[in-house]
Amino acid sequence: IIEQSMIGIQEMDDFAEEPEAKNAYDNIYLYDELGYSMNLTLNNETTKAPYTTLYGANVFSKQNKTKNEYVTEVGIFVPITEGIEIYVNENGENLSEGKLVATYTGANAIEPGYHIFKLASPVKITGDKFAIKVKFIQSEAADVPIECNLYENGLSDVSTYWDKVEANPNESFISVDNNEYYDLYNPDFEIYKNSNICIKAFTTLEENLPKIDVAGVSLNKSSLTMEVGDKTNLEATINPDNATDKTITWKSSDPTIASVSNTGIITALKEGTVTITVTTADGDHTAECNVTVIPKKNTDDDIYKDDDEDTPGGDSESSEGTGSGDSETSGETELSDSQGEEEAPAEPSNAQVSNDEKMPTVLPQTGFALSESNNSLMIQNENLVFLIVMIVLVIGSSILTITMFVKYKKKNNIK
Repeated sequence: IIEQSMIGIQEMDDFAEEPEAKNAYDNIYLYDELGYSMNLTLNNETTKAPYTTLYGANVFSKQNKTKNEYVTEVGIFVPITEGIEIYVNENGENLSEGKLVATYTGANAIEPGYHIFKLASPVKITGDKFAIKVKFIQSEAADVPIECNLYENGLSDVSTYWDKVEANPNESFISVDNNEYYDLYNPDFEIYKNSNICIKAFTTLEENLPKIDVAGVSLNKSSLTMEVGDKTNLEATINPDNATDKTITWKSSDPTIASVSNTGIITALKEGTVTITVTTADGDHTAECNVTVIPKKNTDDDIYKDDDEDTPGGDSESSEGTGSGDSETSGETELSDSQGEEEAPAEPSNAQVSNDEKMPTVLPQTGFALSESNNSLMIQNENLVFLIVMIVLVIGSSILTITMFVKYKKKNNIK
């Protein structure tokens, strides 16, 4: 075949880089069995100038739909060009998308001819179809390499290798903007009959991928401090990124202080210090994070306070109402500056607190308080006591006056 005469490729084994690396690929996907025959150049309909950037893509149907398969290398005929970019579309659905896997531009531009590019990391095929897309860059006029039936298209008067070239719909596509793609087989766009783009894909089944050992593992944090009840997560990074087995396990040195899930989520349970360790599947590499768990802090808005904190009720100058907490001295409730400017009833007098009781909570704008010891209402206002005494005295004096008047009438026989 023509590719054998051009670059010596005859069988799949011939693609192996080393003599001992036979059957390096499980599948080779291509439409240009007879090889490159010419370049395709497109001109702008308005300016008539050739496009300096063109995109060519081949869409392939996955051969083994029951096993995981990876694109490991890409073959391209490179025309005279200032640069190429290679993309892999894992599902072949939207050709505008794709993962950039290699770029050769500027000083790294590739010489014309057939080239096989090994991907830094194999790309898993996720759909029943996948695509290899190449961006061709040339400042004068970009070319897309195609395998074309020269005789059928009137480009040759004699028989050639390419007389048997055939093509089908939905195989090769071309675009000028990576947005709208045209099928080379589409009669409305057909320039050359029975033509395909010279792009190949070399794939390997997952079970046959060469093993890439883990070189190390690291964590995004080496130490952290948590409060009881808090949760956070650690992130582990495997080196290299394309390691075959990136499985890891998590372990806490004391799960009663802080536990860790199989996804690296840490839960602080009680005060103490622990070490969280991540280990690679081969057991040869670990990374650690020291975790310190401290008690839960009370915020200013907490309504529950620790037992040893000051009890409200002492002298207060702030609106938050913090007190001295001395249970053997009387506490005087004072209004803040903002409250003192308001019109309000007379300020309540000193509220007495016994040694065996906590300061009662004063009910707003009343002379009463709710006792925490017996849940009864106690009078806390001396003015009210004075008022009651005065009422009793008035009533008592009135009764005495009436009694004396009755006796006087009897004594003097006054009717």
